[in-house]
Amino acid sequence: MQIAICITGVNDKQSNIVSQLQQQLPGSNIYFHTFTNKTNLIPRHLHDNLFTMHYPKWHYHPMEAPNVKHGKFQKYKDKKLQWDSLYYGIVPIISHSDCLKKIPPRFDLIIRVDWNTQIDRQVDLNHWIRKAYEKGPVGFMCRDNRGPEFGKGKVEEIANDNPEDDWFGFLPSTFIIHHRKHFDHSLVRKMMREGRLAPAQWGWYQILSQPYNDIHSSVHGFAQEIK
Repeated sequence: MQIAICITGVNDKQSNIVSQLQQQLPGSNIYFHTFTNKTNLIPRHLHDNLFTMHYPKWHYHPMEAPNVKHGKFQKYKDKKLQWDSLYYGIVPIISHSDCLKKIPPRFDLIIRVDWNTQIDRQVDLNHWIRKAYEKGPVGFMCRDNRGPEFGKGKVEEIANDNPEDDWFGFLPSTFIIHHRKHFDHSLVRKMMREGRLAPAQWGWYQILSQPYNDIHSSVHGFAQEIK
């Protein structure tokens, strides 16, 4: 097992995720990714491991993707909840694909995280790293209304019996650990071309778990977006 961390997105909230990860996973190989017009937001000393891409284009609203399994997707679609922000919800998937194609192929276990993320360093990741390597992707996120409070050193794996919770047709994407073999770049391109790639956690599930018969684990706790 060789681990690579891919930090993608736009570093516009004075994130300290790099130092947090260096302390959480000392000695890990970290690669950085952003858009060509946002490199000024990446500290200069990180540029040796920095990859870039132009902002992507697509031809459909990702919330109009058909046959999305998660119980709440249709509610979001019917009520147009977070409609404008979810239009951009496939960008992190596209960015991760671009970054992953550019890092050395010897890395077979991948950690995906956005620049604007903070992690709870009290949580031991060893169990989840092994699970991601041997079984399937593990995704983390924090919720205000359920699961452990961020910063308390606790995580809680989400049960798979509720179609409206954060496992069924849904892969939490604040922090994802996955085997390289489970990310199919051609599937990303195909689903975009056909207007079938859903945004955010629904889309991550479509790429990393659905093709392999739901091999993912969803976890509350550990990682939180910086608002």
